[in-house]
Amino acid sequence: MKIDNRRVLFIAEAGDSSCAYYRAQLPAKGLRQLGWTVDVASSLVELPDGCITGFDQRLGLLPVPQFMICRRINEPVPGTISDSGSYASIKNMVRKARKRGQIVFIDLDDDSWNLPEHNPAYGNMTKYEMDLWAEDMYECNGVIVSTAALATSVLIHTDINAVVCRNGIDKNLYKYTANATDRPLRLGWCGTLDYRGRDLQTIVESLRELLAGRFGEVEFWHVGDVSTLSKPLDIYDVLGPDFPVQIRSVPWVPISRLALSLASVDVAVVPMEETRFNSARSNVTGLALCAAGVPFAYPQWHEEYDILWRQGAGYPMMDNVVPNVLVDKEYESVRHDMRSAGLAVAANHNPANTAMQYTKVFEQWL
Repeated sequence: MKIDNRRVLFIAEAGDSSCAYYRAQLPAKGLRQLGWTVDVASSLVELPDGCITGFDQRLGLLPVPQFMICRRINEPVPGTISDSGSYASIKNMVRKARKRGQIVFIDLDDDSWNLPEHNPAYGNMTKYEMDLWAEDMYECNGVIVSTAALATSVLIHTDINAVVCRNGIDKNLYKYTANATDRPLRLGWCGTLDYRGRDLQTIVESLRELLAGRFGEVEFWHVGDVSTLSKPLDIYDVLGPDFPVQIRSVPWVPISRLALSLASVDVAVVPMEETRFNSARSNVTGLALCAAGVPFAYPQWHEEYDILWRQGAGYPMMDNVVPNVLVDKEYESVRHDMRSAGLAVAANHNPANTAMQYTKVFEQWL
């Protein structure tokens, strides 16, 4: 089949996946705004002539793209439509596709080499599968990652100089609602306890000290509660007994409904345990909070969040101490300025500007 120049295909996770959204669907939207033809699919197909493309359940076999960006590809589980099986190597397919003139990249958004043992995803890929993944990276035209720390990890483990294309946000999906003065200030934390509970634990003592004596003035909101699902973890167990303010929970929702969940809080904390894995995380939660008009505090050691800080968004937590600026009444004007700055930062990280990072990567083949 003929290769369609200036056409891009993202191969990403199926379903309502946050990784698929931020690493495929959002940059795809931006590339379309810049005049590119872009598809997103979850299935990779090798054609008889050696080219590779995607398959869409509605559209069928997609046109052959000039550029392909592939997330990790797993073998489907027999008898199901799940793609959570063992890792599927694509190096042979990539080799033939490149000979036909296609340009292929692998995309990473997590540092799988440094997953902590307490993370539920730990052990999802064996060393053998990780080695296969590295071989695929060597065969591709390049590796694209979401953060500078992740690029460093790729270099350490593969000797490949990865290109950083940072995540963006679509501010138009979010609706900012000004603080109501007739109810308590809602201090939020976003995350599921199975993945992020240890992150929250790093600031629990600081939260207890900050919120002491503020019952009725401030509430703590957990955005991302999965206690009704298969892992009944409880926010009360993490925050401990006699927490000084009212605790409320918002159920976990798919990424498509995140904007609605964030509208339930006024300010937020983005704590992180200082690990190699966390240092490679992107600042996308901060960007989402910016788009929702929610001032937030983050660990001062995190490089990607420090980028937002230098652009005017967020507030650094020194030594895991939650700053008074988030909750004290006398700082409401400061929080107003933080909201305004965050909204501006989110507007600047729009899909089109996000996509421009990818066009710079493509330039050498145009």
